[in-house]
Amino acid sequence: LHQLSYDDASLSRSQTVAVFRYEAQVAIEEVHPFAGPSFGTTNVTVYGYNFVDHPSLACLFTPTVARNATSGGASSTRSLNVSTQATFHNSSALSCLTPDLSPFFHPTDLSWASFNGGHADVRVTANGVDFAAPGPLRFEYLPLAKVDAIAPVRGAQTGSTLVTVTGSNFFDSPLLSCQWGTRTPVPATFMSSSQILCTSPPHDNIQSVQEVQVQSAGITHEIQVVELSAAAETVEGVLGGSFTLTLEGYETVPISPDADSATVQAALEALPPTGGAGTIFVNRTHYWETVYL
Repeated sequence: LHQLSYDDASLSRSQTVAVFRYEAQVAIEEVHPFAGPSFGTTNVTVYGYNFVDHPSLACLFTPTVARNATSGGASSTRSLNVSTQATFHNSSALSCLTPDLSPFFHPTDLSWASFNGGHADVRVTANGVDFAAPGPLRFEYLPLAKVDAIAPVRGAQTGSTLVTVTGSNFFDSPLLSCQWGTRTPVPATFMSSSQILCTSPPHDNIQSVQEVQVQSAGITHEIQVVELSAAAETVEGVLGGSFTLTLEGYETVPISPDADSATVQAALEALPPTGGAGTIFVNRTHYWETVYL
């Protein structure tokens, strides 16, 4: 901390002071997830160093739409800087909500999110003036996935029918999935931006028609910090015993306190609510940071 006051030989010294705090330079390394829908509200987590819990902690998004964005009348907006309040998790993780791309399009154009994507530079500031090194990260905006046809259009009630889904705006992502009606989404295999493969889930023992939807970019993203208390330490000063994590009523196998990130991630991905591999991201610093997608 340094106290600042104005001093000049020809003037009287000020009777008040201002305080200026020197802090370590903020650095950013990764944004996760790296893609989301054009209508925004994706809760992204930025990983880096030297984050501080302060009201001025924020993310600055500079979105740009694709050059061929012609979904029915563009607005006059050509560039945009949007600052969103950051949620502090710890010194190496924070999260922010992505803004949408609507300012780039005419207010009467209600279909822009179905046809247009883009990207945004992502920066982090701790004081509203200085931005984290080494430079901006990239977030991709994706247009909404559209389903045109499926083949075959019928299958056994026991499931396991391989279905080819044809459409547009499909994106190769661990979050790519198909949903039959209101059932739990099933993972999809990306073939191209216009074709994916999905295996039908089992169905109740009744004949029915089910809508098939495709999710190309999830908007659900949650970070949780797991800390082990000092009470778990042994007399040697190291953590002993084991712990478990619970997700929507499902509990992991016992996990050792010195387990690495991959072990914790595998234990969580084994739980039914997570959707399997690619839906959990675990990072360990002095504690585990667990992100649910």
